[in-house]
Amino acid sequence: MAKKEKLTKPTATAIAVEPVLGCVIVSKSLFLETMEAIEKQYKHDQKCNTAFKTLLPNDYTSGYDNHWVNNELIKYLQKAMNDEHAESWIEYFLWELDFGKKYRPGSVIRKDKTHIDLSNTGKLYDYLIEENKSKCLHPLSELRFWNDSTVECLICGHRGLTF
Repeated sequence: MAKKEKLTKPTATAIAVEPVLGCVIVSKSLFLETMEAIEKQYKHDQKCNTAFKTLLPNDYTSGYDNHWVNNELIKYLQKAMNDEHAESWIEYFLWELDFGKKYRPGSVIRKDKTHIDLSNTGKLYDYLIEENKSKCLHPLSELRFWNDSTVECLICGHRGLTF
C-alpha cells in the first residue's frame, strides 16, 4: 500500500488572502445572453425616459432611472472577464461603440498595429478570452480546497478564503 502524502498548510504570513465567494465560469453563451439583456434594458430605459419627458415635461424629480442595476451587472461582467480597468473593453463596446453598431473595420487597433474586431458581442468575448490567455483565471479543475477554508489555484499559486 502506498504511503499517503500529508498536506501541510502554508503559513498565513507567506500568502495574500482574499475572500473567494465562489467560482463563476462565464461561458460564451452566458456572456452573450447577459450583454443582450443589458442592451434590451438600456433600450427599454430610453423609451421610458422619452415617455416620461412627454407625459411630464416640467417634472425633474420623478424621472425614471435604472442605471444602478445595469452598472452593477456591468461591473460583475468586468470582474468575471478580468476587464476591471479604466479602459474597459466592455464599457467601450457598450457605450462608445453602441453595442458594436458603431464599429468600423480598423477603428480599434492594438499597440502592435493589428486590428481588433469588436463588431458584435461574440467578437468582444473572443477578444477578452484572447487577452486573458496569459493570465490565470483560476479554472475550477485547477483549484485545491484546504481544510482551513482556503482555496489555492495550482496554476498561479493564488490563495484565498472560501465561505
